[in-house]
Amino acid sequence: MVGMADHRINLVRSDVETCLALIGLAEAEIGVGEMARAAHTLSDSEKGWSVVMQYLADNPQLPSATRAELETKLGRLRTRLDELKRRIGCSPSQSYCEFGDPRI
Repeated sequence: MVGMADHRINLVRSDVETCLALIGLAEAEIGVGEMARAAHTLSDSEKGWSVVMQYLADNPQLPSATRAELETKLGRLRTRLDELKRRIGCSPSQSYCEFGDPRI
């Protein structure tokens, strides 16, 4: 039987995968010159990264293999976020880049 903790971990894994998928979407948006949309998408991905980082900080009892798995994926996500933010002219330290309304 799968416990509540297992469901939580699976949800966190899904969150990380969603953030990585958003990175792919942002790359496509950059590729067609939609910098405002890319900035918005990167912001969404970064919010997810922050939530999962906080989850790890709040749950020191996580099994070491699970923690290592999530930290590896989060490291990859952070690297891609920073690379793409640089490509659209934002500093990696900025939490959000302003390019006008991305819905336009």
